Amino acid sequence: MAAVAPGPALLRSRRFAIHIEAAAWAQFRHPVPRPGYHDLFAMCKRGEARIEGELHPLMANLRYFKELLSLARKPETEAVGHGG
Repeated sequence: MAAVAPGPALLRSRRFAIHIEAAAWAQFRHPVPRPGYHDLFAMCKRGEARIEGELHPLMANLRYFKELLSLARKPETEAVGHGG
């Protein structure tokens, strides 16, 4: 993985890119996301995420990328406002 960058991705060099709408990303980041926001491909199916470019590197390392994305999930205590 080279970078995580918000905003327009015009003319950036990459093998593939994952684009997720901000509202869908916020739902995905919940400790236990609602159905449809729990997985990258579920968000793609809903039209709230898309994958562009060469799919082979993503699919060959799918578990790695799914676990990497899940690291962005908020701890349960922070999500309900009890964390500090």
